[in-house]
Amino acid sequence: MAGGRSLRFLDHGGSQFDFQTSFKGELMFRKAVVAAVLSLAVVGGVAATHSQHHDSSWSDSADAYYTNSDGVRVHGPMFADHKPDGATAHCVDGSYSFSQHRRGTCSYHGGVVQWY
Repeated sequence: MAGGRSLRFLDHGGSQFDFQTSFKGELMFRKAVVAAVLSLAVVGGVAATHSQHHDSSWSDSADAYYTNSDGVRVHGPMFADHKPDGATAHCVDGSYSFSQHRRGTCSYHGGVVQWY
Protein backbone atom coordinates (compact mmCIF):
# COMPACT_ATOMS: atom_id res chain seq x y z
CA MET A 1 0.00 0.00 0.00
CA ALA A 2 1.60 3.27 -1.05
CA GLY A 3 2.44 5.49 1.93
CA GLY A 4 1.00 3.00 4.41
CA ARG A 5 2.38 0.56 6.94
CA SER A 6 1.82 -3.08 7.57
CA LEU A 7 2.34 -5.30 10.58
CA ARG A 8 2.09 -9.08 10.76
CA PHE A 9 1.01 -10.80 13.98
CA LEU A 10 1.62 -14.49 14.63
CA ASP A 11 -0.10 -16.43 17.41
CA HIS A 12 1.25 -19.49 19.22
CA GLY A 13 -0.48 -21.81 16.77
CA GLY A 14 1.28 -20.23 13.80
CA SER A 15 -1.83 -18.42 12.52
CA GLN A 16 -1.17 -14.95 11.25
CA PHE A 17 -3.03 -11.79 10.45
CA ASP A 18 -1.87 -8.62 8.78
CA PHE A 19 -2.70 -5.08 9.80
CA GLN A 20 -2.33 -2.42 7.13
CA THR A 21 -2.94 1.31 7.28
CA SER A 22 -2.86 4.40 5.16
CA PHE A 23 -1.71 7.70 6.60
CA LYS A 24 -5.28 8.19 7.85
CA GLY A 25 -4.96 4.98 9.82
CA GLU A 26 -1.58 5.86 11.33
CA LEU A 27 -3.01 6.55 14.78
CA MET A 28 -4.77 3.19 14.76
CA PHE A 29 -1.56 1.51 13.69
CA ARG A 30 0.39 3.12 16.53
CA LYS A 31 -2.28 2.10 19.04
CA ALA A 32 -2.08 -1.50 17.78
CA VAL A 33 1.70 -1.53 18.17
CA VAL A 34 1.50 -0.06 21.67
CA ALA A 35 -1.19 -2.61 22.63
CA ALA A 36 0.94 -5.47 21.33
CA VAL A 37 4.02 -4.26 23.21
CA LEU A 38 2.05 -3.73 26.43
CA SER A 39 0.48 -7.19 26.11
CA LEU A 40 3.92 -8.76 25.83
CA ALA A 41 5.16 -6.70 28.78
CA VAL A 42 2.22 -7.75 30.97
CA VAL A 43 2.57 -11.43 30.04
CA GLY A 44 6.32 -11.25 30.63
CA GLY A 45 5.81 -9.48 33.96
CA VAL A 46 3.31 -12.07 35.15
CA ALA A 47 5.65 -14.89 34.13
CA ALA A 48 8.58 -13.21 35.90
CA THR A 49 6.52 -12.63 39.06
CA HIS A 50 5.32 -16.23 39.01
CA SER A 51 8.89 -17.49 38.60
CA GLN A 52 10.16 -15.29 41.42
CA HIS A 53 7.39 -16.50 43.72
CA HIS A 54 8.10 -20.13 42.91
CA ASP A 55 11.79 -20.31 43.60
CA SER A 56 13.59 -23.47 44.63
CA SER A 57 12.61 -22.98 48.29
CA TRP A 58 8.88 -23.13 47.54
CA SER A 59 6.86 -26.11 46.45
CA ASP A 60 3.20 -26.58 45.54
CA SER A 61 3.10 -29.85 47.42
CA ALA A 62 1.28 -31.54 50.26
CA ASP A 63 4.07 -30.73 52.74
CA ALA A 64 4.60 -27.02 51.98
CA TYR A 65 3.61 -24.48 54.64
CA TYR A 66 4.00 -20.74 55.14
CA THR A 67 3.39 -18.25 57.96
CA ASN A 68 0.54 -15.87 57.18
CA SER A 69 0.17 -12.20 58.17
CA ASP A 70 -1.27 -13.24 61.57
CA GLY A 71 1.79 -15.38 62.32
CA VAL A 72 -0.19 -18.60 61.82
CA ARG A 73 1.39 -21.55 60.00
CA VAL A 74 -0.83 -22.31 56.98
CA HIS A 75 -0.72 -25.11 54.44
CA GLY A 76 0.63 -23.78 51.13
CA PRO A 77 -1.23 -24.11 47.82
CA MET A 78 -1.23 -27.60 46.37
CA PHE A 79 -2.48 -29.51 43.36
CA ALA A 80 -4.90 -32.38 43.95
CA ASP A 81 -7.47 -34.41 42.01
CA HIS A 82 -10.21 -33.36 44.42
CA LYS A 83 -10.72 -30.72 47.12
CA PRO A 84 -8.34 -31.46 50.01
CA ASP A 85 -9.59 -31.19 53.60
CA GLY A 86 -9.20 -27.62 54.83
CA ALA A 87 -8.94 -26.01 51.37
CA THR A 88 -10.56 -22.56 51.33
CA ALA A 89 -10.32 -21.79 47.59
CA HIS A 90 -9.80 -23.41 44.19
CA CYS A 91 -7.39 -21.44 42.00
CA VAL A 92 -7.51 -20.86 38.22
CA ASP A 93 -4.40 -23.00 37.63
CA GLY A 94 -6.09 -25.97 39.35
CA SER A 95 -4.32 -25.69 42.70
CA TYR A 96 -6.11 -25.45 46.04
CA SER A 97 -5.44 -22.73 48.62
CA PHE A 98 -5.69 -22.97 52.38
CA SER A 99 -5.50 -19.21 52.88
CA GLN A 100 -7.24 -17.80 55.95
CA HIS A 101 -7.72 -14.36 54.37
CA ARG A 102 -9.26 -13.55 51.01
CA ARG A 103 -6.74 -10.85 50.14
CA GLY A 104 -3.96 -12.34 48.01
CA THR A 105 -5.51 -15.80 47.83
CA CYS A 106 -4.46 -17.54 44.58
CA SER A 107 -2.63 -14.35 43.54
CA TYR A 108 0.21 -16.36 41.98
CA HIS A 109 -2.17 -18.99 40.65
CA GLY A 110 -4.37 -16.93 38.33
CA GLY A 111 -7.01 -15.89 40.87
CA VAL A 112 -9.85 -17.68 42.62
CA VAL A 113 -12.31 -19.87 40.70
CA GLN A 114 -14.33 -20.91 43.74
CA TRP A 115 -14.36 -20.10 47.46
CA TYR A 116 -15.14 -22.83 50.00
